[in-house]
Amino acid sequence: MVKLFNGFVVLLLIAIISVSAASGISITASIGANGDSSYAFTQHGATTNDHVKEQIQLKPEDNTLSDIIYGTGPLPYKAIAIKDSKGNYAQVYRSVTGTEKTTYNYDWNTQKVSSASGSGVSASLTLNANNANTITGGSSSYNREGDKASADIEINSDSSESILDNYQTVATAFGNSANAYQSLGFAAGDVVDVKSHAQNTMLANEYLSYSNGRILNIRTKYGGADFWVQKGSLSNIETTATATSNNAVIAPILPQDIKTAIILEPYKNAFVLAGATDLGSTVFPDLVASGYATLRYTDSGASSDKFQNLGGYDVALVNSHMNSEFIGLSTGSGYISADQLNYAKNPLKGTLVILSGCGSFAGIDSNSGLSAAVSGATLSGGFESTVGTLWSSDYISYFIDALSQGKTAQDANEYAESTASSEYAPSVYNVPLTLQGDQAFKL
Repeated sequence: MVKLFNGFVVLLLIAIISVSAASGISITASIGANGDSSYAFTQHGATTNDHVKEQIQLKPEDNTLSDIIYGTGPLPYKAIAIKDSKGNYAQVYRSVTGTEKTTYNYDWNTQKVSSASGSGVSASLTLNANNANTITGGSSSYNREGDKASADIEINSDSSESILDNYQTVATAFGNSANAYQSLGFAAGDVVDVKSHAQNTMLANEYLSYSNGRILNIRTKYGGADFWVQKGSLSNIETTATATSNNAVIAPILPQDIKTAIILEPYKNAFVLAGATDLGSTVFPDLVASGYATLRYTDSGASSDKFQNLGGYDVALVNSHMNSEFIGLSTGSGYISADQLNYAKNPLKGTLVILSGCGSFAGIDSNSGLSAAVSGATLSGGFESTVGTLWSSDYISYFIDALSQGKTAQDANEYAESTASSEYAPSVYNVPLTLQGDQAFKL
């Protein structure tokens, strides 16, 4: 906040403290001038047995602040954020619910930062908590050009046994990028969810084709990346989400014992507009619930670079326009060829690859480049002829759902065909999935 005094600009540092028997102590701190600002809202302590030690530092020279807290009891959701006059914004947040046995400490701050990309803003958080019911923490950032990134953790336990040790998250924003990083030493509870997201406004040239020959072109200014892993306990995990004007990428670092999956949907928006099932509400959570750390790239985010290491994942699903030699992309050249997949299976893994699109496995016994390209997988699947967009999205959703319930691939395929057939009138575009490899495969 600024105030004119005898012709000079004077910074006003504000810290407001309030005490309530119902909600404990609340503190609001803010600082800023010339279009830049930092602000923090904290609240803690709701019983007479809770105690808190807090230190807030306001830094008028660069309009930033820091806050260090040790305490017991609940820690209601609050955040610290920074923005600048260029439209860059970064935020971190945290919350803890529990009992008088709950303990926590955190350190968060805002900063001005610089790189080869220019100047920007940053917010960071370090958080530890024990004996809690729920612990949440995370960061987010965005810039004026529409790049966004976020990183989040949530731990839940009905028996006040949630633990989070050495959680760190940092969000930064520059004029040409948004980033969100997080790492954790250890987290445990009934359920631990770690998520990351990145998005930009890069154009995706999408289309829908109809049986009468009509082509509907759809311009989608969106590229998305999502990551999600869920376990009862997790340790030594890092995620980095980055959005720039020409890419959206999430790079996780995971322990070797965690299975991984990737979903690539270059035409997601067009398919959903046509009425197809959003695989983000079916396949994505099913794979996560089955223990897979899952990456999902959609629209312009599903660019050619995301196809270069499919053999490094335990499960790979591509849902797109395709034929037996090419997979359609909504960016770049508009396609990736079978010989560009360079699929090389990790021999120690049981792997599944599904190429969901028209004719991906056409001529499987002789001349399907795509089926040959992924034949090194333990099990691979595709459609041998033109397939309906709505049918295939539902079919794949039913297939993965059945696998997630413990069925073999053969049984899951039979279930998917039976279930989809009961919902659609007979059509030449209602095509069953063709599988090659070990049909006894299970997730």
